[in-house]
Amino acid sequence: MKNILNEKDRNEVVNRISNVLAVNQRLWGKMNANQMICHSTDQIRLALGEIPLTFIGNALQTSLLKSLVLLGMPAPKGKVETYKEIKQGAGGTPPTTIENDKQILINSIEKFINKKDISEIITHPNFGKLSFKQWGRLIYIHLDYHLKQFGV
Repeated sequence: MKNILNEKDRNEVVNRISNVLAVNQRLWGKMNANQMICHSTDQIRLALGEIPLTFIGNALQTSLLKSLVLLGMPAPKGKVETYKEIKQGAGGTPPTTIENDKQILINSIEKFINKKDISEIITHPNFGKLSFKQWGRLIYIHLDYHLKQFGV
């Protein structure tokens, strides 16, 4: 299974990020390409503990749903509600320029994979405790979902 911690998978994602242009049109959802880049960075910042979120999950989410998502069950397009803290226009990081924001996203990926103290990995607001490898998988899945959203 693809994971941002795997160099080959990470290189593939970074190349796809590099190919995102401000003119790319979304295939679903509400964000523009630059907002998507910032939103994707915010998810990694959440994993790093830079954006605090309270655990709101339940037993179903921390067991069955977490397992299904990590195994690759596709998210329904445009149907998953985003946390206010990382939602564009509601609390997420506002875009600057797409080139600057793409570089910030790539730097955030590197910061995550170079994280030395995995005991500081943050509990996911819905899925609960995740290992470093599980966070890497979730980051890959999230990036892949949004890059496909813009045809990249």
